[in-house]
Amino acid sequence: MQGRRELNEQWKRIRRGWYLGGDEFQSRLLQRVKRTVSQGLAASYSGAAKRAHGEREAARMLAQGKAALGLRAEDLDRAPKNLLEKQVLAWWLRQRTTVSRRWISQRLGMGEESGVTRAVRKVKTVQDAKLKRKQQQLLNGVAE
Repeated sequence: MQGRRELNEQWKRIRRGWYLGGDEFQSRLLQRVKRTVSQGLAASYSGAAKRAHGEREAARMLAQGKAALGLRAEDLDRAPKNLLEKQVLAWWLRQRTTVSRRWISQRLGMGEESGVTRAVRKVKTVQDAKLKRKQQQLLNGVAE
């Protein structure tokens, strides 16, 4: 029989997270969420499970996008906040993922969240040739 202290510790872990188990169990749960979300049933999941799936998928897509544009992580860190590649990546992630503007801004080093909003609007509306080339380079370089 388990002691009261051990039961209390288990209960704290349950209350803190959205699952109870090891990394393998978490991975299996996320695969189920991914399968369900890809079938258009995203509304049946909420909270931490949905957020974890979205962030994992966005991180995967960000790596693909950086590769398509020929960027490394350190390139993003040192580059200006309004670099064309950052703007195009922000637009692409915002259109295809559920992550927040804050998540995108932090990963791309764009400063305030409003920078993501401006970048998305610019890529959608501005007819700048350089920007459109970067957008096309990204779209051509990633496998969807």
